[in-house]
Amino acid sequence: MATPSGSALRLANEKGVGVVLVVMGDIDAMVPAGMLRTGMKTHLLETRSPRYSSAWIWGMRQMRGLTAAVVEKERFMPAKVVSSGCSKRGIASAVAGIHDDRFTGTAPIVSPPMGNPGSPSQLIGAGPQWIRKDNRAFLDSVEAGIRKSLELRFARRESTRLTLEQVAVKRWTASDIETLSDRLCDASRITAYLSSIKHRGLDNFYNVGTNDSVMPALLELGERYPHFPIYIVPGGQHGGPADAGFSRRVTIQPEVVHNLEAFCRYHFFGEGRIPQSPKISSKREGSFLVVTVRLPENIATTDNQLSWSFDRISLTRWHSNMMNGRAGLWNRREKAYFRLELRFQNQLKVFNM
Repeated sequence: MATPSGSALRLANEKGVGVVLVVMGDIDAMVPAGMLRTGMKTHLLETRSPRYSSAWIWGMRQMRGLTAAVVEKERFMPAKVVSSGCSKRGIASAVAGIHDDRFTGTAPIVSPPMGNPGSPSQLIGAGPQWIRKDNRAFLDSVEAGIRKSLELRFARRESTRLTLEQVAVKRWTASDIETLSDRLCDASRITAYLSSIKHRGLDNFYNVGTNDSVMPALLELGERYPHFPIYIVPGGQHGGPADAGFSRRVTIQPEVVHNLEAFCRYHFFGEGRIPQSPKISSKREGSFLVVTVRLPENIATTDNQLSWSFDRISLTRWHSNMMNGRAGLWNRREKAYFRLELRFQNQLKVFNM
């Protein structure tokens, strides 16, 4: 039986926070065992409704966990409730926070606030050909044992999805395929509900990685929502066989563990506050790129590190450096800043300003 640990255990012991652990395994293992996945696919094929998707099933699992907990009134008296988890549990946490007003905060980990997890298309065979080609090339490049582990992981993910052959039998049109390929994750994409959650007062904070396999829309998120509350682990991964290069799992990074605890302490007890996004600008000066980070008013800073990647496609290689702060200006609005100069030399030609 699972028990609380880490930040959850500290919050329970030190602050009396009630902790509910919701088991979130394979959909086929959920009650009614062996029927839920088949029923989901059957109803989705017939109705073309994104309500019949794994995102909704995982989210409802989280909601049912809260329903079961509050029955024990002598143990749980929730004035505020935070949902959190990683991967499918992160999607579940987002769905619960967005659609169930009993939840007052949500802190998903390796879950996409916008875009689709893992692939632009949620129907097998409907995604871009180059992605399938790159996947095959990668699998062909690794050892047999690693390949088997990755293929098993891939099969588990694909088991919840429909194929083009299945939807063809049900006479789905090209428009149906295009629409449903994207909309099956609608329930968990919090950026589509920003107005409603702001009206409710739902607190939210995300932790993701640049390489976590669920955030293909990360660059678009930054461009469209520059102030979205999120922590991004440079090179951070979803997880997988360590010998295949999966050595930087987002969920176990110390700063991510700290972020979750800090978010809960803020949400439940008003300790600290949710970080505000700085304003980042850059300009070219000769062979240097000068990056300036301006901080909001009265922000105390501790670890002022800037990370960057020249590889704008795979984001696999990252560099980091500490930024130099301008002394004496920390509390003046729009005056406090850090400055970092990067000498590109031969790489300058591939950087688009």
